Amino acid sequence: MGLKIETDVPTSADCIDSLVYTIDDFTYFKNNITDYNSKSWEAPMLNLTRAIGGNFSTIPIDCKVFGDDYGAYTVAKYSGFNGKIGDIILAFVFNIMGNSLKFKTAMDDINNDIKNQFYTDIAQ
Repeated sequence: MGLKIETDVPTSADCIDSLVYTIDDFTYFKNNITDYNSKSWEAPMLNLTRAIGGNFSTIPIDCKVFGDDYGAYTVAKYSGFNGKIGDIILAFVFNIMGNSLKFKTAMDDINNDIKNQFYTDIAQ
């Protein structure tokens, strides 16, 4: 989530959702397998085929599209730095510096709120 990939490559949400929903489907199957007996074999079989044929079947295409889009995004982003690794590292360092300044400002505000007993501001 720290990469904020969903804002740069919107198809990442489809890939992640397919993976999460597949885990949900197999968990649902696992939880409902306890109802199995020799006379009611169709319920677990239908749950298993739903788990395999449902969201699991969309993982390859969703994640392939995401991989292609992410590759194109990475190439475009790299070419924006004129192909220089030094410029990428410099941008990274300046980004870290900017984030640390935001963090310092937030901590200073919290310390001032503690001193002035503005506890609702601290909570916000």
